[in-house]
Amino acid sequence: MNDQSSPTSVADRLKVPGILLIVLGVLTDLGGVWQIVSNAFGIHLPGQEVPPGMEDFMRIMETFGIAFGVLNLISGVLLVLGGLSLMRQKSYGLAMTAAILAMVPGFSCCCLFSLPVGIWALMLLLKPEVKAAFQGSSAS
Repeated sequence: MNDQSSPTSVADRLKVPGILLIVLGVLTDLGGVWQIVSNAFGIHLPGQEVPPGMEDFMRIMETFGIAFGVLNLISGVLLVLGGLSLMRQKSYGLAMTAAILAMVPGFSCCCLFSLPVGIWALMLLLKPEVKAAFQGSSAS
């Protein structure tokens, strides 16, 4: 018989979504670094030259791009830490934060990929046996 509430079973079920949250976090951090660097140095892709008279507007947009890149760096770090927390069953709140953050468009890369991962992690975190596993690991 396979007992679904055993600690090994819960840890096994949390492993893959935890790894996926970590991967999303790393990719989000890489995207954030690119946003910061490309906006700070005015790097444009071919065909994205600044039209004459739009230089001031582009400087404002680059400032917003840098700010958004910093937000992506922060959310990427939270996704990585939340994924580690999910796998280790250490911080329920941080794991829950990462699961929710993965579902919010703009705070993780690959929105079409991160939404199902966030839903999967959230559904697991709401299960009573998973909550109990987190509480059991914090008591020891």
